[in-house]
Amino acid sequence: MPSCALRWSLGYPVAFLAHLHMRTGDAAYLDGAERILGFVARCHDDVRNTIIAHKIMWGASLVGSLAGQARVLMHPVRSIVRWNRR
Repeated sequence: MPSCALRWSLGYPVAFLAHLHMRTGDAAYLDGAERILGFVARCHDDVRNTIIAHKIMWGASLVGSLAGQARVLMHPVRSIVRWNRR
């Protein structure tokens, strides 16, 4: 079983918190989503470098667009592109 077998599911709360922020405007939701993504960034590379990482990328794309931070998106996106070129 890959080391990221369960960590991909972290994308769900990231996306949920991003949607809560969109609906309410409460920055605490966006901060929570960013904290989860910070944890994901410290996980083993497999959490970003496998085909099942799409949930994390989905959440990161929402947070990145809301926070106006391209850097939130670029590391995970580059990891996926490198993995797909193997």
